[in-house]
Amino acid sequence: MTGGYILYGDAYEVVYLFSQMLKENVRLNHVSFLNALKACSKLLHVEGGKLLHGNIIESGFDLNCPVCNALIDMYLKCGLVDDAYTIFKKLLSRDVVSWNTMISGLSQANSMEALYLFEQMQREGKKPDNYTYASILKACLTSEAADQVRLIHVVAVGDSLELDNIILSSLMDAYAKCGHLQDALKMWERLPRYDVVSYNSLIAGYAQHGHGEEALRLFVRMLEEGNKPNEATLVSVLKGCSCATDTHQVTSIHSLIVRSGFELEVDVGTSLMNSYIKFGKIKQVYKIFDDMALKSVVTWNVLLNGFVQDGRTEDVFRVFQQMLEETEPDNLSFMNLLKACSHKIWLERGKRVHCYIVENGLGHDDKIGNTLVEMYVKCEDVEDARLVFVQLQKQTIVAWTSMIAGYALQGNYEEVAYLIDAVQKEGLKLDDIAYIYLLSACSRKGLLMDGVKHFTSMLKEYGINPELEHFTCMVDLLSRGGRLTDAEFILKCMPSEFNILGWVSLLNSCKTHGKVEIGRRCFDHIMLIDSSFAPAYTLMSNLYISLGMLEEANAIQEMKKHAQMGSKYFT
Repeated sequence: MTGGYILYGDAYEVVYLFSQMLKENVRLNHVSFLNALKACSKLLHVEGGKLLHGNIIESGFDLNCPVCNALIDMYLKCGLVDDAYTIFKKLLSRDVVSWNTMISGLSQANSMEALYLFEQMQREGKKPDNYTYASILKACLTSEAADQVRLIHVVAVGDSLELDNIILSSLMDAYAKCGHLQDALKMWERLPRYDVVSYNSLIAGYAQHGHGEEALRLFVRMLEEGNKPNEATLVSVLKGCSCATDTHQVTSIHSLIVRSGFELEVDVGTSLMNSYIKFGKIKQVYKIFDDMALKSVVTWNVLLNGFVQDGRTEDVFRVFQQMLEETEPDNLSFMNLLKACSHKIWLERGKRVHCYIVENGLGHDDKIGNTLVEMYVKCEDVEDARLVFVQLQKQTIVAWTSMIAGYALQGNYEEVAYLIDAVQKEGLKLDDIAYIYLLSACSRKGLLMDGVKHFTSMLKEYGINPELEHFTCMVDLLSRGGRLTDAEFILKCMPSEFNILGWVSLLNSCKTHGKVEIGRRCFDHIMLIDSSFAPAYTLMSNLYISLGMLEEANAIQEMKKHAQMGSKYFT
């Protein structure tokens, strides 16, 4: 009878019947125990499961393999991994189900242990089946696990297993999560048919690893083939919209969400809010939030972040007060408050948030600490930033970079150099942002040779590829140091549409150093990029005037007038 109730999903009735059987001293067989354990697993009824465990030992079934497998499964589903492991190790004759149950449970909780157990299974001569491979692949969720996925793939083929839908789907999912999207696509193409689950895995992989256009194309194909998206599909495809250049795709998906009846689902609504935030559509974000009946702490944090990005500090604190009435804020909530105070006009309010964080024991969190340092730096309060920095339990490169930025913005190169040296002694790797501030500090101080040395170090010692900001700093540094030819060479190596400010900086330095030919070339480059850029005309005219070339200066002024007439955007 207990088996019948399990078959029809009535776990509560199974537990009740089993308790009645115990009261009436009915002799139990292993099937009764199996059904009762399945019911406890389904209900996550750990106390009932432990009581059953005691009865199993008393009844002499503690070495029965199927019963022990069910016990292991019950403990794993209830989160008691150590208890499950103890039973597994004591089991003298483990079958494939024993290994699969343990590996599957560990894959959810501890990937390294699952991989170790998979290797042990092979060492002991137990041949994995398709379910084993499907389970162990769930443990390979990060880019670092890609080699493990490939190894498992090779072993599965070597075992002459038929790569059925279960293994192909699991391999595809694992490759996608690791970011090996070509391998994931190969597995996907071998599937005999595509369902929502297989589409979801590949769409999620594309979206997670920055291939939004591919995610959207696959989503369109999914719809064209008549597959109905579920919540997971919509969350992933909304993440893929980060590549979109306008709101058209987001609004189209929004319409589909409404037609499908998912607009009030927490995860879907929260993802939709995030997508609109990227386009600054804060009114739309707030409307979605207001329409949602249920809101998670993540939903509240997304709304807070939207107001932070929109520069609406008062609204951030207003929403936070509402949040306190409905749910418990988490660390990210307080980080949003601190980010909202990242301007010197909000410094006092930021300090009050800091006090609240300390009073509530949140000050030791690394991410909150980093955000505090960043807030004080952006409020131009470097001394308080340093006080927070020295008290951090772990000084991450993010915190170091914030401190470097603070002193660089003050023009305090000596302190910047000291911090750079300290970072290197700590064995940390400077990131590209830190070098922007370092080069900027060198430029402000006119430390030409130091700047060149740091730029070279960035390339050779740290392998950081220069971005536009690094080149712009170097152009400014070389220009101020009188090395205009070198600055011009750097600018010519850069895509012209991105470096108008570099040419302007060099043109400005040409006046200081009286270099008219380089100045003319700078002006010509600026005109090719944007002939309506007014400051270029002023700088070129001033250069000619400083050299007594009044006729040429007047010609530039005439060019400026014609440009003004041809562009209503001229400033």
